[in-house]
Amino acid sequence: MIFLETTMQLVSPNLCQFVGSSTASKLISAAGGIDKLANMPACNVQLLAGQRAAQVGFSLMERNHTGIFGQMDLVK
Repeated sequence: MIFLETTMQLVSPNLCQFVGSSTASKLISAAGGIDKLANMPACNVQLLAGQRAAQVGFSLMERNHTGIFGQMDLVK
């Protein structure tokens, strides 16, 4: 993940300027690649990595719907 964060300015400079290199690397990793992220609807990008709670056995009522964007310093 550290390697990806350091090379994000070369891979996707616009996304890095918009959300930062750390968040951009998490988004690309969660989507499965930059091409899949580019073709993904915005409603699905918003929820990337936010449905992990239901997969590990937690109740669906407590599922976090914020995804990666909820983990950003700006949002916190």
